[in-house]
Amino acid sequence: MKSHGLRVRGDWPDLMQMSQGWAKAWARPWNDDFPAVALRLERGNARFLRACTELVRELATPVLSPALLPSRTSLWTDAGYEVSDQLLLLEHDLRDIPAGTLGSDIAAGGFEPADELYQIDQVAFPVRWRLGRRGLEESIEATVRTVVHRVSDQEGTTGFSVAGVGLGQGYLQRLAVHPRAQGLGHGTALVRASLLWARRHGARAVLVNTQAENERARQLYERTGFRPVPGGLVVMAAAPD
Repeated sequence: MKSHGLRVRGDWPDLMQMSQGWAKAWARPWNDDFPAVALRLERGNARFLRACTELVRELATPVLSPALLPSRTSLWTDAGYEVSDQLLLLEHDLRDIPAGTLGSDIAAGGFEPADELYQIDQVAFPVRWRLGRRGLEESIEATVRTVVHRVSDQEGTTGFSVAGVGLGQGYLQRLAVHPRAQGLGHGTALVRASLLWARRHGARAVLVNTQAENERARQLYERTGFRPVPGGLVVMAAAPD
């Protein structure tokens, strides 16, 4: 694998860090099943991003960006990326939820047992949109404060949510319900638990995103008080050579 003038730490398929002077980016597999590269730019210009892209496209394709606001895509466009996916971005004003308590079937805690979350995520989403083990870890690590809520029935855990808060902003990082338990109100209970937790920890609003074609998720979020943010988000893909 050519270095393309970059300093590289880590070995694929583990997390890789690429740097050049002050510029830095990270790459990992998109998830455990979909053959693509997730490339995240921490800092740097389009030339650096293009060099990182050329390096990692030798490992897998397509090379995909994180979910981006449309206003943040110009650097990626300059580096040769095109819009691949449109995502819905929704926001919930936490002044609009009544106080309440969690149901007895909801438990708040941490990441472990992680394998339990992973197995639910694997069956709750199509291959393209699974998080994978590393993606789940990143959802936990993304904010200063994080909580995992689990919902269960007589057979065990049926779903989970990952929520975080940072600088007064809340995020519903992940919501997954096992197919055998979908349509029973578990997703609604997890969303409510996440909203109440975020408000208790200083958030004024909560953001969530989902695939534009996921009509069931959109209806759930709007039913629980989320409203669409104009423009949404996009995932960009490096244009083919």
